[in-house]
Amino acid sequence: MMNMLPRIFTVLIIIVCVCMPVLSQFPNIRVSSVSSNDPEEVSIAINPVNPLNLAAGANINYYYYSTNGGQSWTQGRLSSSYGVWGDPVVTYDADGNLYFGHLSNPPSPGYWIDRIVVQKSTNGGQTWNNGAGIGFSPPSKNQDKEWLIVDWTNSPYRNNVYMAWTEFDSYGSSSVLDSTRILFSRTTDAGATWSSPVRISDHGGNCIDEDETVEGAVPAVGPNGEVYLAWSGPLGIMFDKSTDGGVTWGTDVFVTPQPGGWDYAIPGIYRANGLPITACDISNSPHRGNVYVQWTDQRNGTGNTDAFIIKSTDGGATWGNVVRVNNDTTTRHQFFSWMTVDPMTGVVYVCFYDRRNTTGNATDFYVAKSTDGGETFTNFRVSDSSFTPTSSIFFGDYSCIAALEGKVYPIWMRLDGSKLSVWIAPFDDTYHASLSVREKWNMVSVPLAVNDFRKSELFPYAESPAFAYEGSYVVKETLALGAGYWMKFPSPDSIQLLGVQVTRETLDVQESWNMLGSISEPVAVNNIVSIPPGIISTPFYSFDGTRYNPVDTIHPGTATFVKTNQDGQLLLASAAQARGKILQTENIEQSPVYFSSSNTITYEVKEHGNVTLKIFEREGEAIATLVDEVKDAGTYQVKWKPEREQPGVYRFWLCTRSGSENEPVVETGKLMMYGK
Repeated sequence: MMNMLPRIFTVLIIIVCVCMPVLSQFPNIRVSSVSSNDPEEVSIAINPVNPLNLAAGANINYYYYSTNGGQSWTQGRLSSSYGVWGDPVVTYDADGNLYFGHLSNPPSPGYWIDRIVVQKSTNGGQTWNNGAGIGFSPPSKNQDKEWLIVDWTNSPYRNNVYMAWTEFDSYGSSSVLDSTRILFSRTTDAGATWSSPVRISDHGGNCIDEDETVEGAVPAVGPNGEVYLAWSGPLGIMFDKSTDGGVTWGTDVFVTPQPGGWDYAIPGIYRANGLPITACDISNSPHRGNVYVQWTDQRNGTGNTDAFIIKSTDGGATWGNVVRVNNDTTTRHQFFSWMTVDPMTGVVYVCFYDRRNTTGNATDFYVAKSTDGGETFTNFRVSDSSFTPTSSIFFGDYSCIAALEGKVYPIWMRLDGSKLSVWIAPFDDTYHASLSVREKWNMVSVPLAVNDFRKSELFPYAESPAFAYEGSYVVKETLALGAGYWMKFPSPDSIQLLGVQVTRETLDVQESWNMLGSISEPVAVNNIVSIPPGIISTPFYSFDGTRYNPVDTIHPGTATFVKTNQDGQLLLASAAQARGKILQTENIEQSPVYFSSSNTITYEVKEHGNVTLKIFEREGEAIATLVDEVKDAGTYQVKWKPEREQPGVYRFWLCTRSGSENEPVVETGKLMMYGK
């Protein structure tokens, strides 16, 4: 058997090896309770005093908090005598106090969105005060689209809480006598009192809540306590700043046009916008002080929404070139973006919904990362599966992302059928991996999600190209997760890699030999799950410099050969994820499946918890939700017959989350559908 393994530069057998992940490498954790099916429009924040304490908010009055870094969540409903009417935003001050800003809907003599309300929690989101009302201007003015930020710097304005929003003379009015303006307020006493609102925008807009309305005011703080603010409106994207803690402001500065405006249509979305987000690097990185403005628009066509960013290196006086954040080559939509800059590392993160890999309205969620001050971005999918929204259900107006010391928390909503839910995909962006290589030839892999996958950046001292095995050896300039490579080194070396930890990877394999990579933690080959079961027909072989040897563990940075007797998938998972939690896919009856009658799918639940079982078309669109409820440990069966009798390959998606850990475990597999 061993002498049948592929030899370097010699083709002994015909093989096609495709090692591509079909799942996100980031675990998806549900934030909202399974009993709630209407949360949308999300915000998330990290407590700087206790980074394991996270808080989130969602329309119309949901609050969430976590005490274990987002692994489990508690949900509640916010209440106030001023009313709670959406546009949630959460933020912590430097002392760990938590603020929740939202719109109002008080009883008479108050009226709908007559003020902005900011409520405060001193125990990490468990309980809340009644809040303060800001901007009340009767009898008819409306206050909308607020956002908050706190000064975490060591400036004289440390712990000031800043808020900006749009004031409407009369929301929705088309009268030329009615207008909108950007307003600003601050608190210097931890939310006890707020300053009288001051107008920021020199030029206003109309009240229709469309392109000609001024909106999107998201404040940011600079390294010396500067307050920065950008917004969209009839003049494009505009900017202003304060250098005295928000007391006085300058003259509006034009940043960039927003072709097509900020109000646009996305198929399957009730309404959509490309309003800007402002952020600043307050870290000690080389990009300290950079001011970033990020948004989306349809300059490339109404069927091709893209995300963009622009930066200023002189405090907003001048602005550089517009950079596209999403790096796909399709004419598909990227929308509802949000941006954050890690205040400790200076890394820029942008999250957004993305349809680059789907058809129709099927939608994924992505994160883009820049380590060079917003000049270039690496994109990666963080959602485990696609979902298909429908325009008849309001989907909210924004997503969100937070980062602190390399711990990153993108948050988004998804719509499955008529049920909305809120999810996060936390990841650690400071993970180090050390790869030991010997002199001459080595089988290596990339065990992390890195910022730059070019071989020249990862293995600059290798004296050969990187050879992937695809029937014959093929040179690869850009490497990939899950794939193995041959490389030659002039001497023994220890190679250090920095990136995002990958604890699970699902790889497509084809019949015959496959050259596989690794993940960030050791994987016992006995714990590798095959889909369908039983397709692994040889041991896993590594190379010791002289010969191939069978191994019982795949270590980070190494590569192995394995032979399978048919096409399928292999799931590599860390011991923490595999131990007692990974479902054994042989419990799922996969094929053959016929259209002539209802078909039974058997699945196993390891622990009491929430269970979701979906069926997807190959293109990624969910066509059936078979299970979505709490189950006790045990074996269950569910019947399914497709509505459309179309033979082909379908996929199941089984997600379980135990009450003890609240960490989802996902399995996928193929259903081969045959005609009658």
